[in-house]
Amino acid sequence: MRILAIVVVALLGLSACEEPVVPTGPANCEPPEELLLERSLKDGYRAAAEGALEDADIAFRSVLERAPDHPEARAGQRLVKELLRKGARRAPSPPKPSTP
Repeated sequence: MRILAIVVVALLGLSACEEPVVPTGPANCEPPEELLLERSLKDGYRAAAEGALEDADIAFRSVLERAPDHPEARAGQRLVKELLRKGARRAPSPPKPSTP
């Protein structure tokens, strides 16, 4: 019994010496390619909301080049077509303000 107690104490002592692993960088729960698609989709929908339909169309096409049947990109293209059908102009995004 005494030997078992010594072994347990020794194991606990050894495990206390390990440093916890601190994660650095973004979580790796999705592959990088998926994150790139998500960013392009977000850019496309943001551009469509701002009325920059040319930029929105470019963003959705870039997604479809990587994933030809991506449902959200297809929906984004339908949105752009519908906005154009309703009379919206295919304008580029406004210039970004320069920083001093």
